[in-house]
Amino acid sequence: MGLAESGHPFLWIIRPDMVAGDSAILPPEFIEERKERSFICSWCPQEEVLNHPSIRGFLTHSGWGSTMESISSGVPMLCWPFCGDQQTNCRYTCSEWGIGMEIDNNVKRENVKKLVRELMEGEKGEKMKKKAMEWRKLAEEASGPTADKPHAVCIPFAAQGHIKSMIKLAKLLHYKGFHITFVNTEFNHQRLLKSRGPDAMNGLPDFRFESIPDGLPPSNENATQDVAGLCEAAMKNLLAPFNELLDKLNDSASSNAPPVTCIVSDGFMPVAIDAAEMHRIPIALFFTISACSFMGFKQFQALQEKGLTPLKDESFLTNGYLDKVVDWIPGMRDIRLRDLPSFIRTTDPDDIFFKFCAVCAGRASEGSALIFHTFDVLEQEVLNAIYPMFPRVYTIGPLQLLLNQKQEADLSSVGYNLWKEEVECLHWLDSHKPRSVIYVNFGSITTVTKEQLVEFGMATC
Repeated sequence: MGLAESGHPFLWIIRPDMVAGDSAILPPEFIEERKERSFICSWCPQEEVLNHPSIRGFLTHSGWGSTMESISSGVPMLCWPFCGDQQTNCRYTCSEWGIGMEIDNNVKRENVKKLVRELMEGEKGEKMKKKAMEWRKLAEEASGPTADKPHAVCIPFAAQGHIKSMIKLAKLLHYKGFHITFVNTEFNHQRLLKSRGPDAMNGLPDFRFESIPDGLPPSNENATQDVAGLCEAAMKNLLAPFNELLDKLNDSASSNAPPVTCIVSDGFMPVAIDAAEMHRIPIALFFTISACSFMGFKQFQALQEKGLTPLKDESFLTNGYLDKVVDWIPGMRDIRLRDLPSFIRTTDPDDIFFKFCAVCAGRASEGSALIFHTFDVLEQEVLNAIYPMFPRVYTIGPLQLLLNQKQEADLSSVGYNLWKEEVECLHWLDSHKPRSVIYVNFGSITTVTKEQLVEFGMATC
């Protein structure tokens, strides 16, 4: 196990549903032998962890929310991308921004141990830390200060990272005077109640929560829902209940809220575009992914038309084909097929994830405006290519740094975690020296095999 052999203390987040088809349990001998140098829990307050002085590095799945939070905290990364946009985020983190090192998908403990030690004690790790602090400074500069209440209905894609970013944007809009209606699926509404307590969704008079059914079969409330099913819901199932909610909010007889002024929808919720058109309400599409990943998704149709995807057979995953450089994507220099969002690595021409992402990127032009959770200097080249494509494109971020500038007392009860945070990990971090701990968290939907869990564990400690 890589973490176990690196000689450094670590905080490791292991969700109950993280191991595919099995329980996320490490060998007892691993727990006993490393208990003085490790803390393992199921979830944590990530922003507080990343800003804790004991944290030196972050072993991450390269989800965009986690990447932005790491940049905001000045913490370098070890990147193990799982799926979707994470490959592209990893490429930019490591090759463009100089604040990460990639762990091969075929994870081996020796490689993990070597990279952990390089990050924690090596010369490259020192350079990455310095570079990460430079990016933090630029992020802080980018998030510096800038009659009737407008009413924004905010609807995220039904996954943890998307909900978290949308809640943060909704809070910022609330500070600017917006009345907010935040819409969750009924499944996630119940999960938030369970993780944050029975009063968590009460909100405020001008920051309200609503829920709508997603039309999916009942799921274990402790588990992440099937992502393919969520994509199907975002394409079809949610339209009717979302329309009904908009009708209710605009009915002065049954609602004490101002009329809906606009919809702020996740870019991966195309039903919201249809609903906005039906109600003649402007819609801003908020992409919680990186701009470079969005540009990758935007090329899916062209990649298919050029015969680059789907793959002819599974041998193309390992025969070097994915190292082919794609030299025609605007704003993305020297990008390889393997650096593009992982859904191109399919042999199925009807792959649900490929089709869903292609549709969402293709429909971006139907939004009144596009919002990206990023800041210009971080993704300047690709943003310069995106700006001419759409009439209104805005960057906002890092969101947490913007929220840090606000007095959050009124909205402190408005949370976003679908798992209960184990704050005891912060007390454990307090007992360690500055920059001595590696933080490990693969996000809210990554699943690993039992063998991969063991390989990571024995490398890290």
